[in-house]
Amino acid sequence: MTVITVGGMVGAGKSTLAKMLAEKLGFNYISAGQIFREEAAKRGMTIQEFMKVAPESLHRNVDRMVAERVRSGNWVVDSRLGAFFVKNADLRVFLTAPVDVRAERVAERDGVPLKEAVQIVKTRDETDRENYRRIYGIDYLDIRAYDLVLNTALFEKDGVLEVVEHVLEQVS
Repeated sequence: MTVITVGGMVGAGKSTLAKMLAEKLGFNYISAGQIFREEAAKRGMTIQEFMKVAPESLHRNVDRMVAERVRSGNWVVDSRLGAFFVKNADLRVFLTAPVDVRAERVAERDGVPLKEAVQIVKTRDETDRENYRRIYGIDYLDIRAYDLVLNTALFEKDGVLEVVEHVLEQVS
């Protein structure tokens, strides 16, 4: 049974890769970020607003729930902290890209002006890093937690998928 975690920075392609990988492998998919987006929507907030005030208990519950759910194997986990909490992960992937590339992706995805997307990316980078340090004492940007670190600005999304599939074949 295989479990793959996909973490990384805002706009680096975590969800895109995780969904593509789950579909290609026929695995289950779970997204911690989607759970937070749903909670934000219930409160009439954007994800950026909500992550500044999301209760510590929600962070801990989501991370615990994700880790427990994937114990059965054949999962792709889309979560910035998956590499730290999913103990049975066979491959831990971290995606990054320069701020300008990530902002372009966020602008396209969310339908916001590029200038606003740059601010969204920078604020989320800062907020998420501060939250995880405060709640868990974890720096999710510490690449020692990952098996594969990939700059997605160097590839189209299918290329990112191919690289990860190749690495997965080597470690399986």
